[in-house]
Amino acid sequence: MLERAAEQMGARWTAPLEKLAHHLVAILDGITTTWLADGASEAARATARFAAGAFAAHAVEADDASDATDATDVVRLAARSRQGTTTSAVVSP
Repeated sequence: MLERAAEQMGARWTAPLEKLAHHLVAILDGITTTWLADGASEAARATARFAAGAFAAHAVEADDASDATDATDVVRLAARSRQGTTTSAVVSP
């Protein structure tokens, strides 16, 4: 799913897909089980929005030569993403 999302958006991931996929499964599992337990839909949506932002920080345009190699790079790429200079390749929950 992550690989296809990046391809469709003309982007690439700056972190290994295996790690991103592991995080995605954990986040979705947490959102789902918490919502089943408490039914708090707005909290689930807020967590999904937070997760989408976290994943967007790891997406750059496919032809972008920079890579996120440490926390500073991730923060820089996230800031560029918010300014509209990188491509977000996150699938909406």
